Amino acid sequence: MSLQDEPSNLDFFIAEITGSAESEYSGVQHQVPFRIHHHLYAKLSAVIALAQANNKTRSKRANSRNAVLNDLLQIALEQVYSNVPESDLENLKELEEKFFTGFLKHTEEEDK
Repeated sequence: MSLQDEPSNLDFFIAEITGSAESEYSGVQHQVPFRIHHHLYAKLSAVIALAQANNKTRSKRANSRNAVLNDLLQIALEQVYSNVPESDLENLKELEEKFFTGFLKHTEEEDK
C-alpha cells in the first residue's frame, strides 16, 4: 500500500464523526484556555452533535469536545507544516522541538 492509499487524519476524523470509526486517545495533555469566535463555536458544536447522533445510533460513545478540537488542530497543523515555505520549515521544526522539550522538562520537575 502506498502512502497515497493510506487514510489521512482528516479521513479518520470524518469516519469518527460519521460514526464509522472510533479512536482512543492517550499521551501527555497540556491545558490551554482560549476563546473561540462564535461562528466557529457554532460549527464545532454542529460537528460534535453530528458525531454524538451518529455514534448514539451505533451505541458508541462520541468523542469529547477536547478530542474533536485536538483532531481539528492536528489536521490544520499538518496542512500548515506541509504548506509553509521550505525556508521556514526547518526553523518551525526547531521551534517546535524547543517548546516540546521545555514542556517535558517542566513536567519532570513537577514530578519531583
